[in-house]
Amino acid sequence: METKSCLVCFESIDARARRCHHCREIQSKATALAHHPAVLTAFLILVALLLLWLAYSVTRTVQQPSFAGKLVVAASTLKVSRVEEQPRLSCMAPVRNSDSGIWSGVSLQAEFLDAQGKVIDVHHGRGDFKLFPGMEATARVSGAANAASDEYASCRVTILNAVAS
Repeated sequence: METKSCLVCFESIDARARRCHHCREIQSKATALAHHPAVLTAFLILVALLLLWLAYSVTRTVQQPSFAGKLVVAASTLKVSRVEEQPRLSCMAPVRNSDSGIWSGVSLQAEFLDAQGKVIDVHHGRGDFKLFPGMEATARVSGAANAASDEYASCRVTILNAVAS
């Protein structure tokens, strides 16, 4: 009887055997490859890199944005007007650069509130200005009103993103 070594446990088995009677593994090149130390090591390294990347992604999204504390929004002012008989909202707020760098491409969000402080409208805008160190610019976000004009009591502007120049 002709024999060969098992691809996994290296015991002597019948050359025609499809499964080792010692370790019960199927005799195929895929099985041999899967049990090869280099393949196992590569797989473990890949899993470790994937976990590190996932951890980095999660912590990066939790971190404060780079402009936090550097660009400061002061008290917002609400203006309700009519354009072609349609109520229009504007929220204006001074934005001050307390950083030593220059900031531009400022993305803004304005929340429009009723008398109880409940948000009844949200609009987004982009500041077309550069903020140099110590400089202040007025940010303005406007849009169509979705409620009656008299329902709006105040607004607040927040910075969603800014680019360091």
